[in-house]
Amino acid sequence: MKTNDERAVEIEALVKREHSYELPAFFKREIIGGSAEYMRWIAENSK
Repeated sequence: MKTNDERAVEIEALVKREHSYELPAFFKREIIGGSAEYMRWIAENSK
């Protein structure tokens, strides 16, 4: 799943609440760069 930091907190809470696993895996990776088109796509689609 791709999102931004602001949405990650909300998504983590949703996953923990709704997932059937006792401890679902949830981790974040920082993106430090990429193609301009891809970075723009992430920004536009994680609002």
